[in-house]
Amino acid sequence: MFRSHILLAVAVGAVVSPTPARAQHETDTPHGACGFDVEDRGFYTFEDFQYFKPPVADIRTPRHVARLYQDTPLPYSAGSQGVDSTSTDVFFDGSFGETFPFLGWNFEDGDLRDCMSAAGIATFFQASAHVLLDLDQSSNPVMNTDYRIGFGMSGRPLRFFRPFAFKLHLFHESSHIGDEYVLEASEVPEFRRWNVAYEAVEALGALDYFDPGGSWGWPAYVRIYGGGRRLTRFFNVFEPFELEFDQYITRDTFGPTPLLLANQWEVQTGAELFLQAWSSDHLNHGHFWKWQYTMAAVDISRVNRFDTLAPESVWSTHAMVGLVWGAHFNAQNSNQLSVDWYRGVNPHGQFRSTETDWIGLTLTLRF
Repeated sequence: MFRSHILLAVAVGAVVSPTPARAQHETDTPHGACGFDVEDRGFYTFEDFQYFKPPVADIRTPRHVARLYQDTPLPYSAGSQGVDSTSTDVFFDGSFGETFPFLGWNFEDGDLRDCMSAAGIATFFQASAHVLLDLDQSSNPVMNTDYRIGFGMSGRPLRFFRPFAFKLHLFHESSHIGDEYVLEASEVPEFRRWNVAYEAVEALGALDYFDPGGSWGWPAYVRIYGGGRRLTRFFNVFEPFELEFDQYITRDTFGPTPLLLANQWEVQTGAELFLQAWSSDHLNHGHFWKWQYTMAAVDISRVNRFDTLAPESVWSTHAMVGLVWGAHFNAQNSNQLSVDWYRGVNPHGQFRSTETDWIGLTLTLRF
């Protein structure tokens, strides 16, 4: 528990502490203005016009995230043995991830500077790692690590209807459970280890509204989005035995027992609201009380709860409210501190056969 208090202090300190000299440039850059010098329509490279910003409340958004929450101990862990059902552990859920645009085409004439309404399309590369630690066990072991890597295309393709944006994404996800967890859990005869791995083709569409610089409490940004993904195995390294893929995700490392899917299709929808606080003319990254936006977001998805006998599709909800410091709506850095609530399928690969329900504190960094 002492270590969790240290992590909380570090999280708050990261928000309070001043941002480096780059912040001075941000004070002169209106929110939503990229400051890129892209002139005339045509190809451009390595510029981020944020046609489709990663959903804030997506539990797997590729960002730099530090999250603390309390939940029941994970199955077969040391904390789950010999305790009653009301026992809880403190977990650290951290991730590192970014979206890297590399080739785009803008549809505008003249100087293109507005990130949030410019028409165009862009290709991107996206990667992230998601790590779960149990801070109430003796060595604070890593319980699970998930890796995602993929590429895709996003855009705001309609000059006559700029609120519409889309994202197409192909990614691979693989899950790797922690060594210390395996050593403890393998002493329980019922324990089984699955290294979940799959590919997914994802399509999302969104409608948004962006109006920065309003008075305090003004809706600076509103977005609704929705879509889905199809799980597949382009790079399958295992034989699926006698099962079709719509039933099969991976096999038991220690035997022939397969881990089953309820459905290859998963759906996702969500909404975001950013209310104006201190405007861009008053940015001061050294003052904790001068945040730029008050934020609320929710992401609702129907995802697979894997199982060996009775898999099912379960609605999972992640809701968050918080404060945002910095230039969130341009291509520069910002910090976000939020209170989160999650209920649904455990998003960590080895444990996607379980469900979870927690309230946590999250620090999100964007560079």
